[in-house]
Amino acid sequence: MVIPADFVSDGHSTPRLLDVLLPHYDAKTNLAAIVHDFLYMHWEVFEQQQKQLRAAVLECPSRLLSIDIDDPRAYADEAYYRLMEQMAPCQWRNGLYWVAVRCLGWWNWRGYRRNDRTRKFQ
Repeated sequence: MVIPADFVSDGHSTPRLLDVLLPHYDAKTNLAAIVHDFLYMHWEVFEQQQKQLRAAVLECPSRLLSIDIDDPRAYADEAYYRLMEQMAPCQWRNGLYWVAVRCLGWWNWRGYRRNDRTRKFQ
């Protein structure tokens, strides 16, 4: 997956009130948040990159390859969790982040899909 250098992510989209328990920005897991945000915002770009991605599949951690890509939102959320587990293993914390995106992420996902026709990726 190629994410442009100027891509803007808000990190972990958690309420500021929970920053002590679930930091909005966490140096150990920010990459997972960036990948997750990119997949949510630009899923169609990721789909277009799949052919190129297949050439690089051998470099991917095998656990990521087992994610079902038929459900794009579930794929993004599972990739988010698995990347966090690889970078900063902490099952309870990463599990809470994952539960939050599974329960509440549909709102952003729906908004991004609705705006796909008007938004251009550069």
